Order: sequence, then C-alpha cells, then structure tokens
Amino acid sequence: MQSEAYDAAFKLPDMMNYFLAAGTLSITFIPLFSAYLARDEEAQGWKLFSTVDSLIGLILTIVTLVSKGFGKFIKLTLTLMLVASSQSSSSM
Repeated sequence: MQSEAYDAAFKLPDMMNYFLAAGTLSITFIPLFSAYLARDEEAQGWKLFSTVDSLIGLILTIVTLVSKGFGKFIKLTLTLMLVASSQSSSSM
C-alpha cells in the first residue's frame, strides 16, 4: 500500500507535467493564452488557465480514486505502456 502511494506521488505530477509541457495541451493552450494576453484580455486568459488547471486536477483526482480499487491493474498497465513506448522510441 505504501509503495503504491509512493509511486502515485511521483507518477501523477509527471503525468500532469506531460500534459502541460510535452503534450497536446501545450500546443493548444499556449497560443490561446498568449492571444488573450496580446489582446489585453488578461482576466480572460487567467480564467482559461484556471479552467484548464481545475479540469486537469479533477481528472487526476478521479484517476487516483479509481486506481485505489484497481491499483495493481493500473500499475501493471502503466508499466507495460512505459515498456512499450520505450521500445518504440528506441527503434526510431
């Protein structure tokens, strides 16, 4: 149980970082946020940021709660996904 909590403590922030920094969210969010700032609509830009941030937090909370019941299955699935993605990226 403790090791699962330890893993979740590192995997969930990494997942959020992936969505924000390396995922498609950065491709769509940053131009929209920048456009609001360029048009001097800073309040609207921060409202967009707050909405996106809250949605990601809600999704991660739901994933965390669901994973309590399916912890071993989800952990195995994520491990297999990581192995598969590392093999596909090394073959390029």
